Amino acid sequence: MRSIILYALLFGGLTCCVAKAQTIPYPERLLTLNLQNETFETVFKQISIQTACVFSYTQKFNDEQRLSVSIYKKPLRSVLSAILKNTGYTYKFSGKFIILKTEAKSTVLPAVLNGYIYSALDSTVLDEVSIYMKPAKQVSVSNAFGYFNLVYKGERKNIIVSIAKEDFKDTNVVIDVASKQELIIYLRPKPERLKHLPLITKDSAQLLPTFDTPLALSTDSTKRTHFLNRFLNRLNAFRPNVRNITDTFFSKTSISLVPKLSTNSLLSFNTINRFSFNIIAGYSKGVNGLEVGGVLNLVNGNVKYCQAAGFGNVVSGTVKGAQLAGFFNISTQAQRVVQLAGFFNVNKHDFLGLQGAGFYNHNGRLLRGVQCAGFLNTARTVEGLQLAGFGNVIHQTIKGMQVSGFFNYARNQSNAQVAGFINVSDSANVQVAGFFNYAKVIKHIQVSVINISDTCAGLPIGLFSYVKKGYHKLEVSSDELRFAYLAFGTGVEKFHSIFSAGLNYFNPDFYTLGYGLGSHFKVRNRSYLAVNISTQLLQSFKNKLNDYHGLNNVYVGYEFRLHPKCAVGIGPTFNVLISNAARSAFYSDFSQQIPYSFYEANTNSTQLKLWVGAKLNFKFF
Repeated sequence: MRSIILYALLFGGLTCCVAKAQTIPYPERLLTLNLQNETFETVFKQISIQTACVFSYTQKFNDEQRLSVSIYKKPLRSVLSAILKNTGYTYKFSGKFIILKTEAKSTVLPAVLNGYIYSALDSTVLDEVSIYMKPAKQVSVSNAFGYFNLVYKGERKNIIVSIAKEDFKDTNVVIDVASKQELIIYLRPKPERLKHLPLITKDSAQLLPTFDTPLALSTDSTKRTHFLNRFLNRLNAFRPNVRNITDTFFSKTSISLVPKLSTNSLLSFNTINRFSFNIIAGYSKGVNGLEVGGVLNLVNGNVKYCQAAGFGNVVSGTVKGAQLAGFFNISTQAQRVVQLAGFFNVNKHDFLGLQGAGFYNHNGRLLRGVQCAGFLNTARTVEGLQLAGFGNVIHQTIKGMQVSGFFNYARNQSNAQVAGFINVSDSANVQVAGFFNYAKVIKHIQVSVINISDTCAGLPIGLFSYVKKGYHKLEVSSDELRFAYLAFGTGVEKFHSIFSAGLNYFNPDFYTLGYGLGSHFKVRNRSYLAVNISTQLLQSFKNKLNDYHGLNNVYVGYEFRLHPKCAVGIGPTFNVLISNAARSAFYSDFSQQIPYSFYEANTNSTQLKLWVGAKLNFKFF
């Protein structure tokens, strides 16, 4: 039973090994040969045994020639190039078949360069290495087996080939293209990476860690983790040339269908263009002129002068000029630009100019200029104007004005806020809203139905205004109409609202509800002049029809502070009564409360009376 289990395990292991070997492409299968003065026929048989390949060649090839081969774990492709180098024959793969053919003689210089890239540290293969020719803008990337194949254009006899990989030192090689050769390149890791590596031994050579350094999108040392950088990091994670190549290329004109199909080839990610035309989408390291995209423009660098796209623009650097898009514009660095989009604009740094969008604008730092959006604007600090159909949000300070159809919010300070419904700010010079204003500090004026503040150096104007460190007094008073009044005044001393209610103490059927505005002016140390304007609705509990009887008066009085929280006041009042004379019962009863009048006017249903009275009051708090 034990032997059966052992055989089963051995068979399973061999099956897995064979399956794994079969997944390796034939040209990349590794060979180990140590043959001295053997024929090609013998060498080919050994290669076939180790790689499962089959050789095919005509009788013209002399397989009785002898050669010596000593290699250890080298790719089949590399071995074939070495042993056939001086035979006048070349090879090609067709599945598992290796077809030998006579090498064609041509006066045209070779335009193909291939080879393998290894680590000089432990001779392991290096994948995703960038091999490029800077003048020709041709680039290739090594595969999982370290192999590359670079096709280039040009008739130069000598060319410079650059090899680059992140965390490895860049290498330049001069190639004589007149002689066909295969490159074997060893790259050395950068010194700063070596100190983080474990000691390499024979047993641990296959357990080396992979190098993984975060991608920096720009030369700005500030660490940014916002969504645009995360988006570009993910995009560039699939672009080894962006990670590897530090050189910058320049192009006068670039035309692309999509980023890979471009006149800049795969080096478009490392190229700054003067004029760039992207039929669908394009990717570049910068624009120094004009860029037009049918759908999308992606720039991992700076843009100057003009960028326009049918759908969107994404820029990781600065923008100077005009940025236009049918749907959105996104940038991460400073802008001096007119930025217009059909739906939204996002800028994460300083902005100077105009930011206009059909729906939403966002600025991450200082905006000097104008933000206009159909729905919402947000910014950290603004020196200028925010204009939105629905709302504006400032996370710090605005030195300018916010205007919106519904709300404005400034976390710290604002010069002026105008909103259809509500304004909120920590400190504001001017607030005007259709319903509600709130600020801790008001320097000049608040205008709304309801105004709330902690401190107000100016005037809160509205139906109800409350200032925490302002004026709020409870008043008990009486006048010649023999009403006892209870009133509450709130706002600031120079301008406050007064809510009142009263009951006639000789005829309790009569009551009054009133609203007024008042001002206090200091005369001396404890003396004040009070001026109030109010209107009152006079009614009777017996009168269910609630006919209008309005009493309007002006009070000018002298107040004396008996205590910081207690004062007594007295002064004359000028009264105007407008009554519904058609309701004779109410009119006759209430007319008895009026001591006299110096002017009367009557119509069919309305009576007007004017008289001068007096009021005595006590204020608390």
